[in-house]
Amino acid sequence: MHHKKISRSQSFFYFAISIGLIWPTSEGVSQTKYPSRTVTIVVTNPPGGGTDAFARFIAQGLSTKFGQSVIVDNKPGGNHTIGAEYVARAQPDGYMILLGYTATHSINPVLSKLKYDPIKDFEPIGMIAFSPTLMVANANLPINNVKELVALLKSKPGTVNFASAGKGSAPHFAGELFKISTGTDILHVPYKGAAPG
Repeated sequence: MHHKKISRSQSFFYFAISIGLIWPTSEGVSQTKYPSRTVTIVVTNPPGGGTDAFARFIAQGLSTKFGQSVIVDNKPGGNHTIGAEYVARAQPDGYMILLGYTATHSINPVLSKLKYDPIKDFEPIGMIAFSPTLMVANANLPINNVKELVALLKSKPGTVNFASAGKGSAPHFAGELFKISTGTDILHVPYKGAAPG
C-alpha cells in the first residue's frame, strides 16, 4: 500500500481543519466562542516519546490558532486503555481530545472487555499520521540483516527479547507474527507505551 508522504505542517493543517469541522454546534452547547477555556489532548503514551512530541507540536499550533491554551495530558498504560477510558468518560464538549491508535479502537476491543465503546464513545476527527513498525537491534549484536537475526534467534532460542508499546499493541502483534513466520523463540517484553526518545 502506498501512502503519500505528508509533512509536519500538512499534518497540523489537516488536523486543525478536521477539528474545526466537528466542534460542538448543537443547541445544547453554549453559544460562546469556542474554545473559551483550555483544550486537553490526551496521549496514551508516556511523556518524552515521539507521540508525546507530536501531540505537543499540535497543541502549540492550536494554541496559537485559537488564542487559547491547548495542553497535553499523558495517560499511559493498559495498552492505551487508561487514556481512552479517561476521554470516553469526559464531558463530550470538545475540550478533551484523544490522540488514539489502532490499539484503542480496533485491537483492544477484540482482546479485552473494555470500559468504553470505541465506536459510540468517540467521534472521529481525522487521521493525523502514519506510523510504520520497524525492526531495530542493538548495534553490538553480530547481525546486519533479518536473515542473520533469524539465524541468531534459532541458535539461541528463548534468550533474545523484543519490546513493544504494550501487550496487544500493533508492535506486539508484529513481533508475534515475526516469531511464527520465522519459527523462532523470542520473549515479548511489554512497556507502558512507546519509549521516550
